[in-house]
Amino acid sequence: MADFSVPVPVEVSWIADVVGEEQTFSFVEACAGQKIWVPAVRVEKSNLAKTWGVPLAQCLSDRYGGDHYGVPMLKA
Repeated sequence: MADFSVPVPVEVSWIADVVGEEQTFSFVEACAGQKIWVPAVRVEKSNLAKTWGVPLAQCLSDRYGGDHYGVPMLKA
């Protein structure tokens, strides 16, 4: 069976380092091109955490907390 794995693009590799490739690709696929609000406080109670899990929400908050994050549109 051939391996068709796609390397994680550098634009989101910092997310994959925290939550893994599968969740990173799911997040980017669902949110590509959107600007999402990233909380700086009470991250674990945020809609972002409820939707994508606390680890991903905290990862984004560590870098973009209190601001918007423009989810990149990645192309193969």
